[in-house]
Amino acid sequence: MGKVPDVELGTGNSQIRIYRSIVISLIIIFSGFSCYFLNLRLSALVYDMRAGKLLKKGAHVTAINMLKKAARLQPSDYKLQKNLADAYKQLALSKSGIKYLKQFMEKSKQHYLAAMQLNSFDAGSVFGLALVESQLEEARLRLKDSKKSDSYTNYKTRTYFERAILLDPNQTYHRYALVHYFHRTNAENQTKAFLQTISAMMRINPEMYHYLKRESFWSSPVQDATIQGLKRAIKENTMPIEAYRALSELFDRDKQIDLAVQAYKKMVDLKPSSDKNQFKYYIRLGKLNLKRGRPELAAQSFLTALDLSDNRDDTLKQIYRIYQVQRCHVWYERLHLNLKRHYFDPARIDLIYARSFFDHKNYAKSKQILDKIINATPVAEAYYYLARIAQIEKNQNSVEQAILEAMALDPDNIRYIQMLHNVYSKLGKLDRLEKELNKIIERIETPSVWLFEARAQLRYKRNDFSGAIQDWKSAIHLVPKQDYYYAQIAEIYLKSGDINKALTYYQKAIQINPRNKNYLKQLKAIKAKAS
Repeated sequence: MGKVPDVELGTGNSQIRIYRSIVISLIIIFSGFSCYFLNLRLSALVYDMRAGKLLKKGAHVTAINMLKKAARLQPSDYKLQKNLADAYKQLALSKSGIKYLKQFMEKSKQHYLAAMQLNSFDAGSVFGLALVESQLEEARLRLKDSKKSDSYTNYKTRTYFERAILLDPNQTYHRYALVHYFHRTNAENQTKAFLQTISAMMRINPEMYHYLKRESFWSSPVQDATIQGLKRAIKENTMPIEAYRALSELFDRDKQIDLAVQAYKKMVDLKPSSDKNQFKYYIRLGKLNLKRGRPELAAQSFLTALDLSDNRDDTLKQIYRIYQVQRCHVWYERLHLNLKRHYFDPARIDLIYARSFFDHKNYAKSKQILDKIINATPVAEAYYYLARIAQIEKNQNSVEQAILEAMALDPDNIRYIQMLHNVYSKLGKLDRLEKELNKIIERIETPSVWLFEARAQLRYKRNDFSGAIQDWKSAIHLVPKQDYYYAQIAEIYLKSGDINKALTYYQKAIQINPRNKNYLKQLKAIKAKAS
């Protein structure tokens, strides 16, 4: 066999080394280029992030300079141009002078246009341009640079809004801004487009009704457009629960109660059975049925609400308030009979029934029901309302008797204690009052600060200064930052002739409330007296 010549082998290795060197060189060159461009991108990103933080702090000019540096490093990045436009817009809105506003809005417009040239499909840039054009229109009007009837300017701004909507058709905010623009420009040829935009906005987001109904331009045509949009939303199954809820409220406001009930029932039917607020929906349904004069259906809804509620007492109070507001007192009597059959606590039902007459100032009927409750099962709250009726009738002895019965059943109820305090004060039974307060304070593990206040004032009236001071100090222990307590102690020491302690406690009161003119005046008088 013949051998391969050595020279040929050496030549092959040499060629491989040359190729390898070329490849390595190219890799190094491309890596260098990549690192360079990556460094530019990272630097631009850092400038952009810093600018965002500066804008939040209100440093608009510094932020704009940062963004300009970023844009020079990445001239093809549309987001940087958009951020620059946003920054100029913020700067313009921060200025009070109309000329400055126009100047910086023009700058903002330039950068939004640059962003659109780099990415014509970015809805945010187009929408930003629409807002800037709208602001410039207003600025020109205020500077009298153009007339209100400048149809070309209006058309151009409207076109930008509509283009932004076309690029992002499910964005509600773009449509809402266009609605406001139509309202502000108030052009006659835009009325149809104004109402169509409202209808389309309701179709894609029925929740916008809750904002729209508060607008100054809300009117009968706007309401019709809203209803049309909500109906389309239901047809297309777009947030049907919210759409039915809004429709029900609209029909209710328009006194179309039958339609309001129908819409609300459909909303309730769509709600999942696991919804914890189900009982609230039936309360609302009952209220609507009361409005339409259907007390039987209302009672049925209210009973369902009670069945679904976790707190029947609170729910029953809500139902009672609805009857009270709707002035359906007679119908509440009918409901009361149903409640007695379905509800777990007949005494509670009767008590709320008695309260309904009390609130309508039919005290004789209320007292009749309360007496019936007490004869069956003594209830503290029933005695409390009997005491209130006696108070209205100015029968202090009956107040005393009833409230003592209430306290015997619920001795720690602060409402009952306060009523007893008031009646004993009016009757002049101060000894009896102090004994009752002593018993309550001794019995309760953590007495209310009000109890110490009441006893302190009582002891002060009876010239028991040491006892009053002791009670005010107990009140301070419970509420250390109450300047009034320190001032009361200071007044007692002043009355008993202890100037130094009076001075000390007024100073403590002033430390807590340094702006109290009365404290400062008293302190000045005490210092003058001491000197």
